Amino acid sequence: MRLSFAILFFLTLCVQTLCAKHELIVRIAHGSRPHPQHRDTEIHWLGGMYGGHVVIELDSLAYGFNYNTRRVHIFPRKKERKQAGVFERDNAPRLNKGWQGMKMTSVYVPLSDSEYVFMKNRLESLHGDTPFDYAFFGMRCASTAYMLLSEIAVFEKAGKIKSMRKAFHPKALRKRLLKAAAAQNLKVEVQPGNTERIWEGDRKKAKSQKHIN
Repeated sequence: MRLSFAILFFLTLCVQTLCAKHELIVRIAHGSRPHPQHRDTEIHWLGGMYGGHVVIELDSLAYGFNYNTRRVHIFPRKKERKQAGVFERDNAPRLNKGWQGMKMTSVYVPLSDSEYVFMKNRLESLHGDTPFDYAFFGMRCASTAYMLLSEIAVFEKAGKIKSMRKAFHPKALRKRLLKAAAAQNLKVEVQPGNTERIWEGDRKKAKSQKHIN
């Protein structure tokens, strides 16, 4: 019985390896605030500990939903000419180089040929024509990434409303994505942030270490 289970498990891994010829990377920059000792040199970022940013990396290109106005809309605008959302496409190696020193969680998602073609077309389509606005009570980087990941079964299928509810900010997306990664055996990497800032996720770790000591 144990031998049969081991063989079945091995065959399942082989099938997954053969089918997954491509890889998508979700990169989540953690929210943060300046360390008290560096308040004069470090700036306050939008969102603070609940801020950060999310991009989806595919074929050395990084795609992420952002805004191109001085202020974030509170509610989404329906008229296209008044919308502030822009689905950016950037060179991934250059972007990652600029993110050095930031705390980053990266989750690697294998894709089959059909999933790769679908996601590539989907990302390029959003980059060419974003059909929704960027707003505080609307779609932002985390919720957009959640919606896209739900379309390749990382999460249950979700539209805009459900995606906004499930991933209101990068921290919420990261927690749900790490849970999905554990269930689906996805590779996860965490890049530590610099010491000039206090990063989301580090405070809980520091409190735990203090309690143990």
